[in-house]
Amino acid sequence: MIAPLGVAVLLLAAGGWTPAPEAPPVLSATDLAASVRTYDTGHSVLSLDTSDYRGGKKVISLSSDILFDVDESALPAAAGPQVDKLLADVPQGADLAIGGHTDSRTGATPNKVLSTDRAKAVAELVAKQRPDLKLSVKGLADSQPAALGDPEDAGNRAKNRRVEMIYEG
Repeated sequence: MIAPLGVAVLLLAAGGWTPAPEAPPVLSATDLAASVRTYDTGHSVLSLDTSDYRGGKKVISLSSDILFDVDESALPAAAGPQVDKLLADVPQGADLAIGGHTDSRTGATPNKVLSTDRAKAVAELVAKQRPDLKLSVKGLADSQPAALGDPEDAGNRAKNRRVEMIYEG
């Protein structure tokens, strides 16, 4: 027996009928493998610097977010060519100060230690590429923020995480 139209509507409204769920699509292993993309970022470092003049000195600021993993100070191999390009304009035999900076949050590694280790990592790379330069290295932690706004703002914290190379320019 077929129920009158009004009865069917009443059953739907009362929740008495539930449509059968659609079966999920079936993917073959080949389809699934073709849909996954893997990227190796170990061989690519995007532009990682900004430069400015401060008190007659050239300041090259390297973004720690691009250069280092969280709470780490090891440089990726791909950083070498980028840092080499940044050193091209540094005069022969110049004094180059390398300072590591962190944001105000402390992770697994204390900020003073982390900023010093990151500055040392950059200095080691610079020393290999430009042995003519006279290097000084210092970890400054969060003592010289680049962004003075809200320390809880993610953008401000990112600006404060950096390694700076400073020379007479």
